[in-house]
Amino acid sequence: MSEIDDNQKASDSGEEKQMVRDAGMLSVLTMVSRILGLVREMTKAVFLGTGVLSDAFSVSFMIPNFMRRLFAENSISVAFIPTFKGYLHDKDEKATKQFLSSSLTVLLILVGSVVALGIAATPWIVKAFGSDPAETIVLTRIMFPFLALVSIAALFQGILNSFGVFAPSGFAPILFNVCFIVVPWAISRWMPNPARAMAIGVVTGGMAQALWQLPAVLKTGIRFGFISPRAAFSRNSCNIALIRRAHPKLLSDRDRSIFVSAHLPAPRESRADRDQMDSLPAGNRISPCTWG
Repeated sequence: MSEIDDNQKASDSGEEKQMVRDAGMLSVLTMVSRILGLVREMTKAVFLGTGVLSDAFSVSFMIPNFMRRLFAENSISVAFIPTFKGYLHDKDEKATKQFLSSSLTVLLILVGSVVALGIAATPWIVKAFGSDPAETIVLTRIMFPFLALVSIAALFQGILNSFGVFAPSGFAPILFNVCFIVVPWAISRWMPNPARAMAIGVVTGGMAQALWQLPAVLKTGIRFGFISPRAAFSRNSCNIALIRRAHPKLLSDRDRSIFVSAHLPAPRESRADRDQMDSLPAGNRISPCTWG
């Protein structure tokens, strides 16, 4: 009996040490991401200043970034991870594959539809923000696909976090910020204005986050893919319960404040800088979904 107890204690001690290591690693990665976020804002200031282009870019980036919180961060942390962990606990490989395939299908259809509608309705959307219509429309249309890319990245992050794998997801925001910083310097000379170069950097960063995590997802051994939409949205589909669980918390208090502040008369670029500074002290806080 004592030998069993000793083994149990050794196992618990090992898990605690691993948890501490993971927490420390995520804390460091998150802080690095926060610091790069400040460098990102400095890069934006160098390229765009505080004029019309900066205002247009801030509005254009805020629109898909706000919707990202609905489809990616809140829904993944609140609904997907607890549900997926339940499937892993049941050790039913077929049901787990069906759940992931259904989740991927529902996500791609919903987000793809929102992106398509958003691009089509951009002229009407930007009217609510009082920014320069012509440039804001172009920039918003460039950056709307960012929503789809980062939603896929969030799904991958949810899968990895459920398996207790945190490093790839912790490094993904760093890649986003690096792309945001580097791409404008690399391509701005060939673009009509620097704001469009930065918009391409945003989309590149979203793609980098998803591609970076894909090998780690494949390494888990789970295989899933796009299935029939009818099967994904059927009454027996687990995604119906998933959507119901996510719905009550789609909008956090911070999301609401960001949306409301976007309509205030203060310069949007100054609010973006303030938000980045406010988030820096939280850089050592472990979060299930952090995108820089």
